[in-house]
Amino acid sequence: VRVGLRRDGLLAALRLGPGWLAEERRGELAVRLGPGLDALDTAVAEALPRAVLAVASPLVLLGAIGWLNWLSMVTVVVVLAIVPLFLALVGRLSAARVRRRSDALGRLGAHFLDVLGGLATLRAFGRAARQERELARVSDELRRATLSVLRQAFLSGLVLETMAAVGTALVAVPLGLELLDGRALLAPSLVVLVLTPEVFGPIRRASADFHASSEGLAAARRVLDVLDTADAQEPGAPHSGVAAAFGSTPVAAPAARGTEGLVARGLTVRRPGRDEPVLRDVALAIRPGERVALVGPSGAGKSSLLEAVVGLLPPSAGELSLHGVPQAEAPPGWWASQVAYLPQRPQLFSGSLRDNLELGAPPGGLPADLVAAAIRVAQLEEVAAALGGWDGPIGEGGERLSAGERQRVALARALCRGSASLVVLDEPTAHLDRATEARLLDALDGWLSERALLVATHRPELLTLVERVLVVADGQARPAPATAELVDAPSAASAATLIAPVGEGRAR
Repeated sequence: VRVGLRRDGLLAALRLGPGWLAEERRGELAVRLGPGLDALDTAVAEALPRAVLAVASPLVLLGAIGWLNWLSMVTVVVVLAIVPLFLALVGRLSAARVRRRSDALGRLGAHFLDVLGGLATLRAFGRAARQERELARVSDELRRATLSVLRQAFLSGLVLETMAAVGTALVAVPLGLELLDGRALLAPSLVVLVLTPEVFGPIRRASADFHASSEGLAAARRVLDVLDTADAQEPGAPHSGVAAAFGSTPVAAPAARGTEGLVARGLTVRRPGRDEPVLRDVALAIRPGERVALVGPSGAGKSSLLEAVVGLLPPSAGELSLHGVPQAEAPPGWWASQVAYLPQRPQLFSGSLRDNLELGAPPGGLPADLVAAAIRVAQLEEVAAALGGWDGPIGEGGERLSAGERQRVALARALCRGSASLVVLDEPTAHLDRATEARLLDALDGWLSERALLVATHRPELLTLVERVLVVADGQARPAPATAELVDAPSAASAATLIAPVGEGRAR
């Protein structure tokens, strides 16, 4: 059960994509999918069997008591009938405190993950002490919530022990009077007295298991909510390239229905949590081998358009197709295999440089010539030498690398998709100096060859690579002035003035 929930929850989160994840507390979700579901062992392996025993065992014992002394059986049944009432009252109080404790654990996990990710920056700016106090506050909140749950657990245990003692006393008194009057035998009476406390024993243990399994059950409910959210997606939503990588059965490439490259018709894109669409009724066509740049002010929707093209942000309306195959009808994995994608904020992982380049590679690994070409284009030879070779560790998030080096590693990883016919780059030369940028653009020009290119940029130097420029503004993508006019602008500032049109109420 635990392994199945973890697998399904992870795949559902990946299927929902980065737009959904950006609105979630990822640290809290990691806690739920990790140690939270580990605690489900108590619920499934102990609480459920003992819950069955708590029902079956008292019935058997009551039958034995009734066979020996029917009055004692009636007394125990009356006391047992009162127990669920008290447990329900305690349970209502306990459920609210368990939820508070679960929320506190999620907040602590999310906050700790954020602090850990930015620890170097916090220390550099002298803000670590403040975060220490914040972590202490959240930890204390979790401690108080945990103690509150424990108090409720002890309270329910006290109720059951009291009811067991009262039930045993109510049985013992009539039995003692019958023994004094000679209306009962000693041996059956002793058996009844021994069995009566055992009627309440399984219920006490089941109650304790319920409290012990509360964390696992809360994690399971959170994962089921994620599954419900993923299932509620509109039918035909495109497959995330990340989720498709988990497919166990290879899917053959569909037959192309035409010679066109990337085509968007009436494309409308909404980001999660926003009422208004970022893009409305966008029409776009990129021929095979054509190079197109997206320019425009920050926040206009360039990255949203790229994410929709890649398949990470499902369109709200309209259609995207590649080589005549609609995105909504493409088999899982095929669309991702056709696209090489560099996001604006790439993620690198703890491990070696080689591990990060081969992320998502097929089981047989990447061809050596493909890796060598990607490394040469991304200008990574000096970076590898500084790390002591391709097996040198780069740290979580590429902490041993500069911002420009991290961008180039992610670019090389994207270029390692040799089967891709469309290259999608979001600010590929960000954080690079002019000399490195010039060398990278020269190498990238040769590598692209017959591949189509869709790139978003704020830097005019990159426009030397492209044949056509589209300005993204006010939810639309419109043709820009001649590319030569933008490239020949005397400075980056003047080029930005040309490619960032003034909208209503917007300064240049």
